[in-house]
Order: sequence, then structure tokens, then C-alpha cells
Amino acid sequence: MSAKDNMGKEFVVIVELYMDRCVNVYGTAPCTASVGVTGTEKCFNTLRSCQDVENYDRGDTDDRKVYRFATTDIPGLQQAGDPPTFPTLRGVETAPTKLDPGKGLGVRSAVSMVVSDHPWTDVGCDPYRRERTYDPDQRGSFWGKWLARNPNYEGRRVDILTGYLVDGVYDAGNFQRRTYLLTKVAGPDSNGQVSIEAKDPLKLADADKAQFPVATKAKLSAEMLIGDTLFLVADADGYIAAQYSDGQVYVRIDNEIMRITSIVDDGGGFYTVMVSRTDSPAIYNNALNIQVSHELGAAVQPCYYFNNVRIDQIVHKLLTDGTRIPATYLPASEWADAILGAGYDNYTFTALLATPEPVRDLITELTQHGILLWWDERDQTVSMKALVPQAYNGNPLNEQTNIIAGSIAVSQNATDRVSQVWMYFGLKFPTLDMTQLVNYANIEVKEDADAESDEEYGQTKILPIYSRWMPTAKRSVANEIGQRLLQSYRDTKIQIALSLDPKDNDAWTGDIRGVETDLVQDLTGLPVSQNYLVMEVSEEISDSGVTYAYLLQSDITLRRAGVITPNEVDGDPFPDYDDATDEQKLTYAFIGPNSGNFPDGEPPYEIL
Repeated sequence: MSAKDNMGKEFVVIVELYMDRCVNVYGTAPCTASVGVTGTEKCFNTLRSCQDVENYDRGDTDDRKVYRFATTDIPGLQQAGDPPTFPTLRGVETAPTKLDPGKGLGVRSAVSMVVSDHPWTDVGCDPYRRERTYDPDQRGSFWGKWLARNPNYEGRRVDILTGYLVDGVYDAGNFQRRTYLLTKVAGPDSNGQVSIEAKDPLKLADADKAQFPVATKAKLSAEMLIGDTLFLVADADGYIAAQYSDGQVYVRIDNEIMRITSIVDDGGGFYTVMVSRTDSPAIYNNALNIQVSHELGAAVQPCYYFNNVRIDQIVHKLLTDGTRIPATYLPASEWADAILGAGYDNYTFTALLATPEPVRDLITELTQHGILLWWDERDQTVSMKALVPQAYNGNPLNEQTNIIAGSIAVSQNATDRVSQVWMYFGLKFPTLDMTQLVNYANIEVKEDADAESDEEYGQTKILPIYSRWMPTAKRSVANEIGQRLLQSYRDTKIQIALSLDPKDNDAWTGDIRGVETDLVQDLTGLPVSQNYLVMEVSEEISDSGVTYAYLLQSDITLRRAGVITPNEVDGDPFPDYDDATDEQKLTYAFIGPNSGNFPDGEPPYEIL
């Protein structure tokens, strides 16, 4: 039995701050610092105190110094060389991730906490404590010194651990770890309180943090006239040459896009670039080939061309190269499994990004093409999910055994309901406003007349999507995406708010969970068991412990649905229904018998 199932469990919250520290030893090569020469005291192995910045080395992630704070005394938790776990944590509040399908990254998770300041001997904090000419215990306070030594704390990792002690002993298996990035440390105030704030790593994709492609610093070092097939560029960073060697051949000068055919390094950060001015990507039908003259000093912006690339791979490129999100948080193989497993093999996209744009906006566009993307603070990864229906899998949460009494409430969400999806695609001019309809060669409209009829909802609700990612040749994909979105949002969604005890909190944001409640009934008044998407989970901490508040929304369809099966799985022919696994039956559609139901009594599928 895990501790969360034990009635005598002791709930505890632990905060861990992972801070940079120099791996060098003061005065020992490669460090050239010396007391009396570079400083009057030794450093504190932090960047702010460093006396030999050229040789400062913070090592890798395993070299970070961990500072721990908890709601109670937990001896022996720290690692060798770390300060002890301070029982000074006074409160923690979390704001959870909230999914917002089709509208980008949703509401981002955040956490705030309050800790108390106190005197400290610098044990575990100052590697040269015994060599100081003063008594650290009699000078300053823990947080006053911490902030002076670590002013560059923003973006550093913060872990929140919630769980239970067993007989006062810490066991990592009884704790749930969630990861954030530091954004603010304020205080100490007059009461000796320090406030700490952190947000999930997707904050690094915000508009003020990240753009893709990278904005150029390169400029024409001579005028370029109409008809010229080369230009001279000053590019001290060598960014254009680097992009060219990586297979990216398009550049933009003013509003003209050119294809690079060769680059010569002239030395000193100057390059001669040979170009074709009549050869834009085929998807634009040479609409970009309008030559103009370009003045000395005009910006030379490398473009990025995604050519028939899968949606998960595009997202990975944007977040890897366009943000500072650590690669360990971006599980490419898991994203590929999610996309391919949902039958999105043909969801490949093409676009020329000619101007630096906020990564957040580009991601928002892509989520309109049938995916969810969010930060999973439990798994410490950015998660991706395809918007496809999943068959109900039984074992629902219910008011008799799981849902905390009096916590459940049901509402109707009609805000996102749509009766028509208008997909604009076949972008003509990637340098112009993408919301201008004249900039698109094609439109695919999917509509449900019954939903608009007086007998049903009695109104027209249009969802327009302006897709730079689908050229004219992708009409079939535009059609399929439009149909899926219409199926997903044709009807008013049921939303359920409820609370669970920790023993039942296995499902988390982005998961599908069955719920059965008397507040959602069928035509005869019986409770309906059906699937819901977990939109938000809030950990509500009080002196008596913790509960989990869930917000769930009804899944795409109540019918049994699946995508067409692949020909093979792991090199073997895809199994027939009788030999398929439960997971395969939940994901893929099998041809049903003429009699209607399958031999196990399950109904036939609807192919999406």
C-alpha cells in the first residue's frame, strides 16, 4: 500500500531550488583568482562573486546546488555538500495548467510560495566558510546573502514535491514531483517573509522570449539592383552561411525572397552570396518573384522552409531552436507515437517562414490543426495529444467510491460550439497579412445544417482557420481537419467539476477519464457513463492535507470511433479484431460484422 492510501499519512510539501555554481576550486587551475590580487576574500562559487569570469564553469545540470525547504523538519534529505532542508516553508499555492483546445498553449501552470528568512552559518552554502575573516552566523541572513550571491536566478529549475512521510521518514516513492522555472524572488519583507514565484517551462515560448526564425543581424554591404544575381552581406555571426549549410536556402531582403545558390566567405564577417531571383518555393507559384532594388544596409533575413514535415516535428523544431526550453523537456519520440498512433501519418505541412514571429503564435496556429500541447508538470515534459475520440474504457469515477461528497457540479459549455469550419489554405504571399482572405488560393468549408436548424441550436457559428501550413495540394488534409474539428465542437460540451482524494488522483491534465454521475442522465433518467477530457487539475493544500479539484469536459463523441489501421505493427500484419489488444481496439477502427456488434458485444466503429 502506498502512503497516500494510508489513513495515518502525514502530508508534507518540499521545495527544491536548483542553482548554478562554479565547479572550479578557488585559486586552482583553471581558476586564476587569488586573495589579495583579484579580491579581498574568496568567492562563493557563484557568477556574481566570481573573480575569474573567463574561467567560470557551471558544469552540467547534475552540478547544480540544491536548496530545500519544507513544511516540517525532514532530516537527512539533502545530498552531500548541500545545505540542510530548512523547515521554513510557510505556504504553497498552485495555478494549474488548463487546456484550451485549438487555441494554443492554454492557461499555463504556475506556483507561488512563502518561506521565512533566518540567520544561517553558511554550512552547505559557502564552500570556503571556514576561511572567512568573519562569523557567517553573526552576519546577515540566509535569504539576504542568497539573493546577493544569486541575482541571476530567473529561469532556474524549481521542483515542488507533495506527498507523505511514513513514521517521519522520507521515501521518494511516496512523493509526486512537479517542475517549474523561477520567475521572481521578493523580500525579505519587514516580517522576514520571502515570496517565490515560478511558471512552467513553456513560459520560454512567450512572445517576449522567443521568435522563429532568429532575427537577422546581417545587412547588405553594397546596394543590390534589379537583375543582380549576387549581393554582398556583412554577417558577423555567420548566421546566413550556417543556415545555408544546414539546407536552408531562402533569404528575404525587404519583401523579396531569393534562393541562395552558393556562398563565398570573404573573411572578416563579409560574404558574397549568389542567388536566383526567379525561383521561389513551388507552393507559391512564383508569386514572390517581383524584383526591386535594395539599399545599402538593408536587412538580409534568412527564412526557414518546412517542406512536407510532420506536425510533431515542426513543433519540436520551433521549441528546440526558437526557445531556450531544455531538450530534456521535449520528448520527440513520445510526440511521434502520439501523432502516428492517432492516424495522423499524412498530417505533413509546408510553409516558408520569411519573418521572425513569436513561437507562441506559430504553436497556436498548429494547435488548430488537431493537436493539444501543454506542460505536464508531473512528467516534467511538454506533452502532445492528437484530438481524436477514444472509446469509453469503463471503471468510471463515481460518487459512491471516488468523488468527494458535495464536490461535484455540472455545467454546459456552449462557448466553443461551431456549426461551420472554414479552412483557408494555399497561402500566396508569406510576407503579407495572413488574415487577409485575398492571400489564400483555397477554402474548404465543412458545415452541419442540422446543427444550425431551428429544431437544434438555431444559429450559425463559424470557426475560421487561416493556415499557412497547407499548400493547395493538401486539400484532402484540409478537408479531414475541418471535418474532425466540426465533429469535435458541433455540440455543447458537458463540463464537470469535482474533487478527489489523493488515492484517486492518477488521471492528470490531458488524460481521458470515465465519469458516472446522477447529474448527467440518459433519456430514461439513468446516469450516463462516458469519457471526459481532463482539462485542469488543481492541488488544493490545507492544514488538514490535500485534495485535487478536477475540471473535465465531455470527449468528442459518445459513439465508438477510431482511425483506419496501419498495414503493419512492428513489422507484423496488423491483427484482426479478435487478436487485437485492448489499446488497439480503443485507437483503431475494425470492420464490423454484418450482424452489427462484434463477438464480444461491442458496437461497430465510426471511421474518422
